Amino acid sequence: MILRSYTAWLFGVALTVVSFGTGASKATAQITYPFEATYDAAINSTLLEQTNEGIIVRTDVESQSANAPYGLTNFDILSYTRINPTTGAVTFNSDPAAVGLEGQPFGTLSFFGEGEDKLYGTIEGTASLAQGTGTGGTITITAGEGRFDGATGSLNLTQVITSSPDPTGISEPILTLNTVQGSFQAVPEPGSVLGTLAVGIGGAALLLKRKMNRNKVAIKPIWIGYTPLYIALSKGFFQEGGLKLDYKDFSSDTEGDAARGGGRLDGRSIVTSQAVTLAEERN
Repeated sequence: MILRSYTAWLFGVALTVVSFGTGASKATAQITYPFEATYDAAINSTLLEQTNEGIIVRTDVESQSANAPYGLTNFDILSYTRINPTTGAVTFNSDPAAVGLEGQPFGTLSFFGEGEDKLYGTIEGTASLAQGTGTGGTITITAGEGRFDGATGSLNLTQVITSSPDPTGISEPILTLNTVQGSFQAVPEPGSVLGTLAVGIGGAALLLKRKMNRNKVAIKPIWIGYTPLYIALSKGFFQEGGLKLDYKDFSSDTEGDAARGGGRLDGRSIVTSQAVTLAEERN
């Protein structure tokens, strides 16, 4: 798919870069997914250990969001937290050893919704017991399911306490507003040339979504290479991502070029070699 600006062209081409093993038919490509959402969270703590320096608790966080992307409306964490009631300092980590605990299972972190797409990872950071103050945390994405299978990446967590009748969260839950920002990468399925072409189509779609409300794209029909595009159109993937897309089949490249050149199209679905040639002509 070729967009109007030269930058958009190169973006679409870059997303179709693949790596091949000797004699292999499989291709590998990564797509980056931006992420930004706000979750309403409830934090419940279980006392595990009490020392002269404070207490160590297991922290269970359940969060819901109305604006989370990719349908990941739920965000749950099980981690371990060291609290110093005197100073109000808080340290939390998925690794119990990081807060001085032994014999406890590693914590969990997951983003999920009603569908098959899921993200998994770990978390670490610091906080304060004071209501209204912000928490700084780093989420490391280590795995996923569905279209995010094999996902990796890093997200920033900002947590603001809105209610804390018990600052430790042991007797009553702490209520917070959690903002998560960043990005992660995943290799789309299927891991074939067709899957890689779908990545290019998806990348171009993201740019179109940012530039305009409804977009017209030309497709030269009856070629197996466009299978991912037809699947995405028939299953409503573009609409699910917030992109309104109209498409038209042309019987020849000449006809499609004329429509694009006349401003009647926002993009064309073509092969990578044609994209490179057009980019060189514009350079």
